[in-house]
Amino acid sequence: PGTIFWQCNNALNAIAHEFAGATNTPLDTVRTELVSGLLPGVHLVPAHTMLLGLAQEHGCTYERL
Repeated sequence: PGTIFWQCNNALNAIAHEFAGATNTPLDTVRTELVSGLLPGVHLVPAHTMLLGLAQEHGCTYERL
């Protein structure tokens, strides 16, 4: 057992748009900086909900109570 960390690309794009607008910085520049700032081992995935379903299909639990 271990831990898998991922970043939802949809959420990353949303915050990149917000930051770009607030700072008057080109979106591509902001997005590149955000992606480069991800911690090592963090996987950028298309959508959190999609990966959550795939992980559960492979026996991973999202949260253990």
